Amino acid sequence: MSYKIALLDDEPVQLNETQAQVERLLKEEGLDAAVMVYHSAFAMPAPTFDAYLLDISMPGVDGLSLAARIRAAGSVVPIVFITGIEERVFEALRVQPLRFVRKSRLAEELPEAVHALCAHLREDARSTLAFQSEGMLLRVPVSSILYVESSDKVQRVVLAQRQYPVRSTMAYFEEQLLGHAFMRVHRCYLVNLQAIYSIDGGDVVLADGSRLPVSRFRLTEVKEAFKKVMFHV
Repeated sequence: MSYKIALLDDEPVQLNETQAQVERLLKEEGLDAAVMVYHSAFAMPAPTFDAYLLDISMPGVDGLSLAARIRAAGSVVPIVFITGIEERVFEALRVQPLRFVRKSRLAEELPEAVHALCAHLREDARSTLAFQSEGMLLRVPVSSILYVESSDKVQRVVLAQRQYPVRSTMAYFEEQLLGHAFMRVHRCYLVNLQAIYSIDGGDVVLADGSRLPVSRFRLTEVKEAFKKVMFHV
């Protein structure tokens, strides 16, 4: 499988240096991936990428704003921030980045970040869910699923851009997805914990603004599970 990785930085020298290091590290990891470089978010084409390496602070639409748009669209693709402004790191936590790399320590920190990125992409490739919907046999990456909604005998598998009705049971999806950071937050909803932006009152709020109810009997458990995913504990 070949991957497309976007690299965004408005400083040409830094961009070239980072691209060279990333491509070298990807080759060492044995990952078939093309690194596509951009000086501005406005220059990036509409098609999505498998991963993003973003400078946080830039003129116009910066990396943090772009990451927020990516998450708002419901995408959970891995994002790595490469930044020279360390005080914005905590601000960036809300878009759930895979890693932060400081430009001042690029040589030391980039190898681990690229290794983590490759491991994440490979796990995604292995982690797919097969199901039949409206006569089609589908296989989708587990990480692309935002949630599964139960409605009688039909379950809706909801992704960022579309949803699939499946004649099955919620128990089937619960069995298939519970090992992949999914949790039954309500009798009608099985949610990807990595797609959650926040927990507001009795709802989970996804990055695209969707609100799903949490059973009051499960609220404490859901908060603890979300905390573990958010802070990798």
